[in-house]
Amino acid sequence: DEAAAQWQRGSAVDWARLHDGPRRRLALPTYPFAHEVYRLGATPAATTARPPEATPMVQPVAQDQVALTLDGSAFYLADHRVNGLRVLPGAMSLELARAAHQCLTGAAGFVPVTLEQVVWLAPVVAETGVLAARMTLAEAAEGRHRFQLRSGADDGGTLHAQGLVGAMRAGPPPQRLDLAALRLRCPELRTAAALYERYAALGLDYGPAYRAVTAWQVGDGEVLARLQRPASALGDARGEPAWG
Repeated sequence: DEAAAQWQRGSAVDWARLHDGPRRRLALPTYPFAHEVYRLGATPAATTARPPEATPMVQPVAQDQVALTLDGSAFYLADHRVNGLRVLPGAMSLELARAAHQCLTGAAGFVPVTLEQVVWLAPVVAETGVLAARMTLAEAAEGRHRFQLRSGADDGGTLHAQGLVGAMRAGPPPQRLDLAALRLRCPELRTAAALYERYAALGLDYGPAYRAVTAWQVGDGEVLARLQRPASALGDARGEPAWG
């Protein structure tokens, strides 16, 4: 309806006026984040995949805050549209929290993090120009930081996402999957084109940078997909992130 469309565009909505009786807040997503770690090694080894210093996209402006420059023409927004609007992906907001944590803590190289209590409160909608946003971090318990992603006025603005971010704790290595057995349990072959056509019918328009699925197989409660990082999702010298 109109209220939902305004909220999707980033407008402030007075939800209390839409309901006369008591309301109950639902925590979304409705599924829990699995506490499973998938990495190549048994321990999170630091790499040089991303530098810890500031980039044109992430610039520290205070001890607890970084300025974010979101380009509406860049792949991470131009190729991710919801009902025609350029909407920042939820995963991108988490990557920005990780990058801000790395930038403000001075960690060397790419450092895996743990994200907890993540809540998305309002979509980040951008046009073709540049959208200025910011990520603030406040110290929390057990060496973690509470992050908030905001846009708009410096003294408040719109709160888009928040949660806890901290260094990943070492854990046991994940169990290796039996791919041959998994393929047998997922006999129904599907094409990538069919997948993205279904997304488009729901109003989710994924451009080339987000079309990482090249094939998928479906079973009883299981899906096996082949992923290949698109060339347009590799980032560039302007400091744009690279997926994968």
